[in-house]
Parts: sequence; structure tokens; C-alpha cells
Amino acid sequence: MRIAMLTILSTFACYTLSANAGDSAELSESDICRAAISTIMGRPVHKILVERVARDGVNFLFYIRPEDRTTWYFKCFTEKNVVTWGNASGRWRVDPDDSIVKFAVSNEVLTITDNYSDGSKKEKRFTKADLEKPYR
Repeated sequence: MRIAMLTILSTFACYTLSANAGDSAELSESDICRAAISTIMGRPVHKILVERVARDGVNFLFYIRPEDRTTWYFKCFTEKNVVTWGNASGRWRVDPDDSIVKFAVSNEVLTITDNYSDGSKKEKRFTKADLEKPYR
């Protein structure tokens, strides 16, 4: 049932990466959220796992911090080219002082940009191969 639900939700939230018509691959909203949390938290994307996707499309993710084996939980969704996220049990990061996280896809590369209110930013790029890891 869980796999069926993830498949159905992923079908509705897919973005197509294509350099040309003959070479395309799907990138799910969960993939974008994994890459965003990886960028924001400074953790390897393969360590960010999807716990579940709620009926409203919100992705719940987590990673285990190796330094102390604590588990960190997050929630995430995308709208247009913006990633909205927060701690799973906390507030959404939508305050004017919070950073704005955006994504773009070009030449089969996903770019996540975390734009801070002081004008600085953090940017990270991901290939499809970077994102090909199993979901929990």
C-alpha cells in the first residue's frame, strides 16, 4: 500500500529533465526535497531519506546525524520553482527573515539555491545519478 501511494503521488509531482526529446528522465518532488534538505543542512543527499508522502503531497524526510546518531526530521513541498520546508514538527520556513530556497533544472542537472536575507547564497548541483537512492 505504501509503495502504491508513493507511486501515485510521485506520478502527480514529476518534473521532466530533458536535454533533448530522446533523452529524458523523471525527477520527483521527493527528489527535489531530498536535494534541498541536503543543501540546507550540508549533508550528503544519499543520507536524506523519504519517510512518507502525505495525502496533501507534503514530503516527510529524515537523516541520521552520524556524529551522535540523532535523527532529524523535515517536511517539504515545492510550488513553481520554490521549495518550502520546515522541521517536521515545527513551523514552515516562510518568515521574511528565512532564506528562500529555489530549484532549477537544466541539462539534466538539478540546482538548489538557498538565498539568505543578507544577499548571500549557498548553491549545490545534483545529477540524476546523485538522486538515485532507495526510499525508506
